[in-house]
Amino acid sequence: MKKPHQKIALLAAAAVVGTNIFMSGSVTADKSANVGKKSSEIAVTAKSDYGSYEEAIAQLMQQGVISGYSDGKMKPHQNIKRAEFAKMLVLGLKLESNKDDIQLEDVKQADWYYKYVDTVAELGVMKSEDGKFKPNSNITHAEMAEAIAKGLQRDVMSIRSWMDGYSADQFATRGDALQLLATSQKSIRSESAKMTNIRSLNKVTMEVTFNQPLTQENESLEAGMSHFVFDNGLKLVNQPRLKTGSFSTYILPTTTQTPGTTYTLNYRDSQSLKVEASDELIRTNEARQVDKDSFEIEVLKSDGVVDYGYMISVYSGGRGSNAMILDENNTNNGQQYQIVPSLRSRNVMITPEGGEPMTAHYLPFTQSTDGNQEPKFRLANGAKLKPGVKYTVTSDWLTLKNPAFVAKEAASVQINSVAQVDASHLNVTLSQDPGDEIFVQREVKLTGSDGSEAKAQYTVQSRKGATGTFVMQNEAKLTTGVTYTVQPIGDWAVSPEALTLQRSSSLNPILFLSLPKSVNSHRE
Repeated sequence: MKKPHQKIALLAAAAVVGTNIFMSGSVTADKSANVGKKSSEIAVTAKSDYGSYEEAIAQLMQQGVISGYSDGKMKPHQNIKRAEFAKMLVLGLKLESNKDDIQLEDVKQADWYYKYVDTVAELGVMKSEDGKFKPNSNITHAEMAEAIAKGLQRDVMSIRSWMDGYSADQFATRGDALQLLATSQKSIRSESAKMTNIRSLNKVTMEVTFNQPLTQENESLEAGMSHFVFDNGLKLVNQPRLKTGSFSTYILPTTTQTPGTTYTLNYRDSQSLKVEASDELIRTNEARQVDKDSFEIEVLKSDGVVDYGYMISVYSGGRGSNAMILDENNTNNGQQYQIVPSLRSRNVMITPEGGEPMTAHYLPFTQSTDGNQEPKFRLANGAKLKPGVKYTVTSDWLTLKNPAFVAKEAASVQINSVAQVDASHLNVTLSQDPGDEIFVQREVKLTGSDGSEAKAQYTVQSRKGATGTFVMQNEAKLTTGVTYTVQPIGDWAVSPEALTLQRSSSLNPILFLSLPKSVNSHRE
């Protein structure tokens, strides 16, 4: 089997037209007996065993996705085989592959399921192991959810939430598969999706629902900025994000809305909806110092406020127990939540007692690191927090229970070592794990033995414990045979002796020169 394609072609139509019938193993089905029939036309003898699956069966029969066995029965309580499910996926989600080069020991071109297995295997929608697909093996609920998630380009958590009685290791019945597939068709992505509703959740957050989810391309930052256009000066500040568990509802982060204003959102110059601005501020708990020039604002789920990173589809897989599903009223387990959207390009004001207000900028990717909702902000233009001075944080988009803190003397973190990764990257290791993202937007200077100078900046979300990866700026490269000394730019860190980095021709990481253990690396 060749490497599966990353791009999955999905057509938007919920109705899938076809004449292929559903086969099970060696049992031959009637090729046309039930195709196109309505639920009321299904034989009573066959229908009597459908129970809660009746609507899903009728839907998929009408589409030509299934037609049953030669006796007209669907056998919804029978375990479904992997080959059977592959066919349902291909027809029900309209999956396509241009390849025909399957190389599996247990799947032959003469097999009725060959082209369906070929498609799901090529697209990586269903797995094969050790060169075998195991077409006649049963499929579990977990495997079924994973396959549909890949077919829809969605998160598994959402798919599981659409399943009644989900049990990971339990074998799925044909009825389970039919029910889930019929439900999942609501989430087939569409290039021609239309808005059906919009509302403002708070001063910086909109929620918009479509009749079908957008294509992944149309969910991108570039497309979002181009396609979602407000009037009255309101703008999108980051891309739309699909809510976990929803079929087609998106969170839109906006610039600060003006209370009393009616905004019009124009989507792709083809559709407009009006929405009233919200005057609701984001509820936060307290502001507190992080280091010499930065502070954080604590947001608590216990206060009914949740960061969008915990409840959007794209992040659900990496959020562990923090991942959650909010319903159409943004409630979970009876608790209604206020949503903190992306804080990209967001600022707050910080005012020293008796002094003038200063602007502090949000530090990217710090909203919910290390399992905490504590977005970080940094003073502009190299300003520093003065020890012993009381500072108060204010904003036109959030409110704080405890907005003030007294700055303390903050020791610079200590760079303990530097190691080369490749010609463009180096790993900077501190003497201890700083927690959260103290590295964000920090830089180091490299001075080469050949007289060259260059800068490297921290790569967001690259921190692993005490080590963060820095990338060379302005397309600079490390030169073979040149010895570099590395020093922090600014006083965010200390290195009382210049750290030395040597690049090798093999591009293997070069070890570092350790700093004296006497250097104080404590950070308050």
